[in-house]
Amino acid sequence: MSQQPNPGQEAPAVTQNRPQTIDQALEQQEATPEEAKALEAGQAPTEGEANPGGNPPWCPLPTGLKIPIGKSVTFMRFRATWTDRPDLGDRSVVLWPLSDTEILLANDLARGNDNRTVEEMAKMTIRAIDGMLPDRTGNPPVGTIAVSTFWTQISEKCRRQLKVNYMKTHTLSQEEQIDFFTNCFAVRTAAG
Repeated sequence: MSQQPNPGQEAPAVTQNRPQTIDQALEQQEATPEEAKALEAGQAPTEGEANPGGNPPWCPLPTGLKIPIGKSVTFMRFRATWTDRPDLGDRSVVLWPLSDTEILLANDLARGNDNRTVEEMAKMTIRAIDGMLPDRTGNPPVGTIAVSTFWTQISEKCRRQLKVNYMKTHTLSQEEQIDFFTNCFAVRTAAG
C-alpha cells in the first residue's frame, strides 16, 4: 500500500539514481533552503533540529542514560510503515559499540548458535528505545521496554539495519583494512 502525501504536500519524486549505500545516500542528501541559509550565515541549528553532537529531535533520550565518553553514538528511526506494528508509530533507538563484557554476555545469549551471534550482538548495542531504557530481564519495570518485545515488533527490514550497524561499528572499514594489510600485517616463516 503506497503512502499518499498530505494535502498541499508534493508527492516524492521517483529517481533512477537511487543510492545503493548509506554513504551514497548521505552524499545525495540536500539541506532545506532554511538549513542552507543558516549554514551560510554560520548559525547553529534552530530549536527542533539536531544540535551538533546531540540527539536528533525524533530520538528522545531517557532520563538516566549514561553515554560513555568517547563512544560514537548512532541514532536510528524506523518508520511505522516499515515495522510489523505500524499502529505503534515510528520507532527510535540509540546504539553504541559493545564493551568486552557485553560481547561475552551476547555470546552467552547466543547459546553456541553461530546463527544467533550477530543478532544477540546487535540487540546488545541497543541503549534506548523510544525514549525509554531497554530491559533485558524479561520482566521490564515501569518506564522501560523489553528489548525482546521491541525486536519482535519491528520487521526484519528494521532488524537487518541494527545488524548492519553492529557489523559496521565492530569491523574495520575498507580503508582501515587496506592500511592494516599494507602496513600493519606481516607473515614470516621460521628458518629451520
